[in-house]
Amino acid sequence: MVFARVCQNVILFCRVYQTESGGIVKKLLLTAVFLGLALQMGVAPALAQDTPEARLEAAGKYVKVIRVQPMVMDMVMMMAGRIDEQDRDAFVKFMQTELDFAALEGEIAKSLADNFTLEEISALYGFYSNDVGQSIINKMGKYTAESSTAIQRVLMDTVQGYKK
Repeated sequence: MVFARVCQNVILFCRVYQTESGGIVKKLLLTAVFLGLALQMGVAPALAQDTPEARLEAAGKYVKVIRVQPMVMDMVMMMAGRIDEQDRDAFVKFMQTELDFAALEGEIAKSLADNFTLEEISALYGFYSNDVGQSIINKMGKYTAESSTAIQRVLMDTVQGYKK
């Protein structure tokens, strides 16, 4: 959709430019510039085929930009809070050394590739690779901890109402 609009604009500009100058070289140069801009804007996925391989490759890039290891370690720290105090440090150290982050990233990428289109994965990557997306990633651990605690509390309160 976006790529089609970019192409329409390229054609329109080429027609206008051709009537002003008549030069085919300038027309081709202008087309190349607009296609380059389209690729810079993240339209490249529209040019690629949405294949399982392409989705998996895009998902791999996305997984790198979201920084899985710090996110998972935030979860480990939340889990550690539920373990007896005398065992917490050992638990965290064990998880830091034994958790296979590469395998985890691979599983996340596979799940993304199985559930989203190439365009969707590319949009996620585009968002999370910019400053706003990175800011959100930096806040996600705290947000997840707070919201999951609240969700569990509300669910348990509701379950208690069911048991009465």
